[in-house]
Amino acid sequence: MKDIDIKCNKERMNRVFKNQSLICIIFLILVLVGRLLVDDVIKEREFHNDLKQSLVLYGDWLVRNQTERGDFNYELDVQSGEVSDSYNIVREAGGLYSLCHAYKYTSDSEYQLSIEKGITFFETLFEEVENTVPTTRINYLDERKSNAVAIFLLALVEYMETDSDIKSKYLNMSKELANYLLYTQLESGGFLVTLDPKTESDYNNGEAFLALIRMYKVTGDERYLQGAQRAADYIISKYSKEEFNSAIYSWAMQGFAHLFTVDANPKYWDFMKFYTDSYFNSSGLYVSKYFEKEYANPPRASLAVFLEGLSSVAWIAKETDSDYYSQIMEYTERSLGYLMTLQINGPKSLKTSEFELLSGGICNDELCTKQRVDTTQHNLSAIYLYLQYAR
Repeated sequence: MKDIDIKCNKERMNRVFKNQSLICIIFLILVLVGRLLVDDVIKEREFHNDLKQSLVLYGDWLVRNQTERGDFNYELDVQSGEVSDSYNIVREAGGLYSLCHAYKYTSDSEYQLSIEKGITFFETLFEEVENTVPTTRINYLDERKSNAVAIFLLALVEYMETDSDIKSKYLNMSKELANYLLYTQLESGGFLVTLDPKTESDYNNGEAFLALIRMYKVTGDERYLQGAQRAADYIISKYSKEEFNSAIYSWAMQGFAHLFTVDANPKYWDFMKFYTDSYFNSSGLYVSKYFEKEYANPPRASLAVFLEGLSSVAWIAKETDSDYYSQIMEYTERSLGYLMTLQINGPKSLKTSEFELLSGGICNDELCTKQRVDTTQHNLSAIYLYLQYAR
């Protein structure tokens, strides 16, 4: 009997030890998982803080590179710090557009002063157009491009959305510019970028589309919604039949995302996904291969243009397709992390300079010979759209 008791006690002790060992193992696993989760949260927070700092530095670059008359230095030589004579009025409007993003995100009063100065500059270029409704376009040295109107209008929309008084101040101006976009819209739904000669542009088709749907959301004017819907149908019809077109992608994806929030027609989401897949299988493929060390050539800073479109697709995918959302976010975050290495004197910079005008702007590529207002603009806006919409 005594031997049986001893045996039973040993068996109970063995079970206790096994249970304790199992508990210890489970505890260690939970500690390890918890530590990994905490590490991921810390890394994510650091990444977002770096992005916010990078955005502010881009905004500061635009302020420093604003001229006395209100436009921006277009191109700078990184070696000498000298400003070139090159100029592009459409990209000047883009600089103002992204500065409005920076102001919208930070409420920095210095950004607001620069925005007002920029608006005053563009007002000097206004030209009335004879039409049944008040209509205004931009004329820069006899260059009358619709996409300068579209992007300047987008800047005004972003600015008006920050404050009701600002909206009251610039609403009529915005309507007259939007009326010009409708004035240039073709029966097909596309847009003329110039009237003489009559020329269509892939860039302008996307930019004007986005500007009209944004104006509809600000004003509720059905004319702008109808114009945007016609543009959307045209873009789907035309670009579904062609190879991936990098010029239309970013602006059109932003336009479709905003249109989908007021008209959730499945055909809009279907096209967004179809065209984003086309990007991943063409231009985006080389970026992915670079990250996987399968392709030697590093991406240029213009990668940010596509990220603006991707963040807009992610905004809609968040509610419609969680797997696709995760795919886009992984690619976008990896790309944003890479692009920060091209920013001069930024939080993750591999590039530095003592020239004040260069600080905070981005190199055009890994060679870092030039800075341009449009590459800085797109990188600022890519960060803003990621933080504001995609997350």
